[in-house]
Amino acid sequence: MNGQDCSTITAKIFGQKMKLWVRKDNYMILQSQVTLGAPVSDADIDSAVGAFDNNKDQEQVAKDKAQAKQQMQMMTKIRGTITDTYDDIEANPSLSSDDFHYSVPRGVRLARQ
Repeated sequence: MNGQDCSTITAKIFGQKMKLWVRKDNYMILQSQVTLGAPVSDADIDSAVGAFDNNKDQEQVAKDKAQAKQQMQMMTKIRGTITDTYDDIEANPSLSSDDFHYSVPRGVRLARQ
């Protein structure tokens, strides 16, 4: 991608296809793309809720799945792709105390707490 040697990784998230372009030399993600519009199965929802929902209350888990299913049905009506490209990647930059000094924006009132 853009002259950089990359690997691609594809996966399904909530039934939607996701593709990542990862630089081979430093493993940084250069681009991600989600293709919307694929049907979402109950297994997709179960997998997603299982991965993100730490709730042990089965009644709440059932509610979470029902809500996710309703949201996913709306998502399947959206067609297209969402592409994010990351041009300037800097990992673990060195920061100084001066990096945190800035003027208070106009109209903001400071209050002591």
